[in-house]
Amino acid sequence: TGQYSDADSFVELVTLLGLILSTVIASGIAQHGLLFLAITSIYHFLVALGSSFYTFQWDILLVEAGFLTGVCFAPWRSLTLRQSSGGGAHDNEGRGKEEQEVGSWPIRFLLFKLMFMSGVVKIQADCPTWQNLTALEYHFATQCLPGPLAWFAHQLHPLMLRLGVAATFVIEIPAAYLLLCPTVTARKVGAWLQILLQVLIICTGSYNFFNLLTMAMCIPCMIGHESFVGQKKGRIHYSRIWNAGQLAMCTLFLWWACKQIFSAEFIQDPDTGPRREMIGLKLSMTKSECNDLVDRTIPMTVLCALVFTAATGVQSTMKKKSNRWSSLIHTCVCCLCIAVTAVPFVDLSRNLHPSTLLGYHLDPATWRDIQ
Repeated sequence: TGQYSDADSFVELVTLLGLILSTVIASGIAQHGLLFLAITSIYHFLVALGSSFYTFQWDILLVEAGFLTGVCFAPWRSLTLRQSSGGGAHDNEGRGKEEQEVGSWPIRFLLFKLMFMSGVVKIQADCPTWQNLTALEYHFATQCLPGPLAWFAHQLHPLMLRLGVAATFVIEIPAAYLLLCPTVTARKVGAWLQILLQVLIICTGSYNFFNLLTMAMCIPCMIGHESFVGQKKGRIHYSRIWNAGQLAMCTLFLWWACKQIFSAEFIQDPDTGPRREMIGLKLSMTKSECNDLVDRTIPMTVLCALVFTAATGVQSTMKKKSNRWSSLIHTCVCCLCIAVTAVPFVDLSRNLHPSTLLGYHLDPATWRDIQ
């Protein structure tokens, strides 16, 4: 009994330490990469100790996001982000923004992986409720912790619920690619769509901090600057045209994706007789077509993420007059983190199996150790 009491006291002490460090970071008193890694290590300790109670998706996601934030995004050369009001503060702040833009790429890629895999596994499950877009007709009544608005959402017309499932597929699969665009406007479109989805989930159900964490990961998608920046009227005019063009391209891309994923037809309504027709909306993408999509796009997406990260890092390094080596090392670390984060993608398709990618047979036990 004494040993269990000591173990419980130790866990409570570790939890209290994590609470104190998290408060210090969130309040802005001190922010450093080591502090983020410390609280991530503490939570990873609780995940390992908690066993089945800490094996939910949000627990693993928090460890991943905390690690990437500590290694790639958080400041390392200063203990605090608070700057003095002197003339040199703007220079330090500018360098911090450039480094954060490089460090935001791994977090964007983690968010892309989360949403894309969430959408793809629904199609790969080959479940009739997802194929017929009827999942929400059961979801609100069968989820573990429904919210106060879940009952009202369950009473919606079946067509509205099917449109909700279709919107979920659009946000999780094609809109996820917008999170990795090299332009800020396109990334903002993808980020706001993800935030909209998470807000709707929060209104109808409780999934711990998962939705809040997902929305927080959308913030790095809004970091960056466009090519047309300045105070001159001509530049502002071209900037508005450029942003409007990006919004139009995003709209066309999502519309094209909808035509590829869904099919609609007019069918007779059995409740009102043969004279009245209703729209039948369902998922047209099959499991094999989804696997082909993964095989064609994921390797190129990972490569583009690495290229964009390297290009952003090189651009940031060229703007600096000092500490260029540290900036290059930071860029290499961010690229390495993206490569490691991409490892779970191989589970989405047999053609992305390591034996296919590496060109030789890899022992399954060894591959599990790598994962």
